[in-house]
Amino acid sequence: MIGACLIPVMILLLFFVYRVIVRYLKSVKLKWISPLAALFLFGGMACLIGGFFVPSDTNALLSHLKRILTRGAFYWMGIMLYFVLFLSVCSLIRIVLKFVMKDRYTHSLLRHLTALLTVLLTVLFSVYGIRNAHRLQVTEYELEVDKSSSFHELNLVLIADTHLGYNITVDQIRDMVELINEQDADLVLIAGDLFDNEYEAIEDPEEMIRLFQQIQSRYGVYGVWGNHDIQEKILMGFTFSWLDKEKYVVKADERMLDFAERSGIRMLYDEWVEIGDVLLYGRPDKEKINFGNVTRAEADEFMKEINTSKPVIVLDHEPQDALIMSGYDVDLYLNGHTHAGQMWPGTWTIGLFWDNAYGLKRYGNLYNIVTSGVGLFGINMRVGSNAEICRIHVVFH
Repeated sequence: MIGACLIPVMILLLFFVYRVIVRYLKSVKLKWISPLAALFLFGGMACLIGGFFVPSDTNALLSHLKRILTRGAFYWMGIMLYFVLFLSVCSLIRIVLKFVMKDRYTHSLLRHLTALLTVLLTVLFSVYGIRNAHRLQVTEYELEVDKSSSFHELNLVLIADTHLGYNITVDQIRDMVELINEQDADLVLIAGDLFDNEYEAIEDPEEMIRLFQQIQSRYGVYGVWGNHDIQEKILMGFTFSWLDKEKYVVKADERMLDFAERSGIRMLYDEWVEIGDVLLYGRPDKEKINFGNVTRAEADEFMKEINTSKPVIVLDHEPQDALIMSGYDVDLYLNGHTHAGQMWPGTWTIGLFWDNAYGLKRYGNLYNIVTSGVGLFGINMRVGSNAEICRIHVVFH
């Protein structure tokens, strides 16, 4: 219930920001803008709270209202994040310069300039982030694995974090499928977070299923579950599940399981599959394990009977076990989850939490690739990161 506790904190923060804005507007004789500022600040918070509490499974009208409120809130959150960030930085700069420059005229000029800079930077970052959010690109990797295989080479397509929900439209999934099908894939791998917590949030599930069925792959489409592939209410990044796992264990909605099956996605749950002489293992998410299962096999359990003279690929949502996997002669360790930070300054700080937060990193003979993902979590913006699918061309020796 941390999300619910943050609501009063957010409201207090908004009142503080509103007071700062009103004081500035009074000083420059623009008091008439104050109602517009209040409408934006508190209207956005009303969308966020309303979108959370409006039920989505009672009738079509309420479901449509919930979608409008939630999407509006996701844009508002990003704009507010940058406004508060730049307001804080510019105010700090103004305070420092105020002590250096004693002239009162200069103080007035600084106030105007820092206010203008705050608004300008917020608009520029927000507009760019919204436009860049769904520009899907192909990131290519060329790898050489020092193991023999009857394939000689494989074209893998790695995707992750589609987050099917309020931020992702049918058209965006159609674009993704078309881009995947251009890659001449031998194998398509989905590294978790196919869904975004609420199945009801998916726009036209039947059409989404039809699109996933059109993915072209010689040897199939395989996936693993992520920490958002569960039916769980979420607000401001925090979920609402009981902490006592003996009474309640979060798990995937049956509709999510049916969606994956009908889409032609073979979900791997602590199991191996053989594609020719290449071994693929799919791990359940470490943070939130689905189906009410509260265990996740350790590496020494699932690797002990594996012939590692063959090429070995491990698919896992979160990129936390690359070093461990390298000790068992795994060749490829493929992940998502991080979104590459999604938005600056998160793109700078994400490396504090993950040894490999994005891209390719070698651990001995192991290749670890972390994709920034197709979709978005929460805020409907990308700044400093790009939505992508990964084309991985593997040559065996």
